[in-house]
Amino acid sequence: MGKALIGSFRTPSLRELASTAPYGHNGAIATLEEWLDHYVSVTSSPPETMLGILAPALVVVEITPQEKQELVDFLLSLSSVYASAWTKKPGALQRIPEP
Repeated sequence: MGKALIGSFRTPSLRELASTAPYGHNGAIATLEEWLDHYVSVTSSPPETMLGILAPALVVVEITPQEKQELVDFLLSLSSVYASAWTKKPGALQRIPEP
């Protein structure tokens, strides 16, 4: 692994996002609303303890309360009301009977 990958992580799918809390690469953010607040604050004033630098393409995010709610609603719409393999614990999956 080269220096370019230090601090990087694999971005997970947005599928079944409502069932995958906590959020963030280290699971430190409890809700989508808190995640958006964190993202807005990090882009406007990065913490001094942050490792590395923000990508030059990452600009300050300004979002209204209505836009925030609409974004959260959209992200939650990516989840299904039906149980799926994405929301079940690995041991909870049941074998499909053979015909």
